[in-house]
Amino acid sequence: MSTADKAKIDKLEKTVNADKATIDKLQKIVNANKVSIDYGTTDYGDWVFVCPASVRTAIGNDELYSALNQIDNTEYGTAGSSLKQCSSAVSVLTLAKITAGNTDAVKKYLTAMTPLQLDYFSFQWLEMGKYAGEILTDPAANKGLLEDSGNGDFKFTAGLKQAYNNLYANVNKLLDDMGVQYVWKEHTDLEPFNNSL
Repeated sequence: MSTADKAKIDKLEKTVNADKATIDKLQKIVNANKVSIDYGTTDYGDWVFVCPASVRTAIGNDELYSALNQIDNTEYGTAGSSLKQCSSAVSVLTLAKITAGNTDAVKKYLTAMTPLQLDYFSFQWLEMGKYAGEILTDPAANKGLLEDSGNGDFKFTAGLKQAYNNLYANVNKLLDDMGVQYVWKEHTDLEPFNNSL
């Protein structure tokens, strides 16, 4: 091997080692900023957000607040839970209709949560967001469930699909930007995660 080739190899090794050191450093920063979220030693009462009056006031719209609260309190695997899930899905559509995809009110609601409550909300949001999309795709097929859940008069207006698409994508991005770890995905043996739609 020539001296020039050896010098190139030495230089590449130094670059690789420097890159590895940088990656290790970044990983340590990420790990240091991770918040411990434990579903195993907590219970449902710790997961669900109880919204302070100040946050409700900051949101400034009772219909928006009620929709967010309904989504966060969705039930699974209980008597009548399918009707409550339908109401939560309609709440997603209500949010979309009112906000046209803007997440200001959602952000005010989420920023008051603990990391555990935020992680749990991400589960509720993804589940009910998907369900809302299914209802929106074919309202007629869901007419009976909409009526039985007390949502038979919900209006599927023009532009709702675009507003829903915008809101769903924007809230998903907001959750990511807020550092949600989606720890619930590691606990599909626990309720309600084992009853997901």
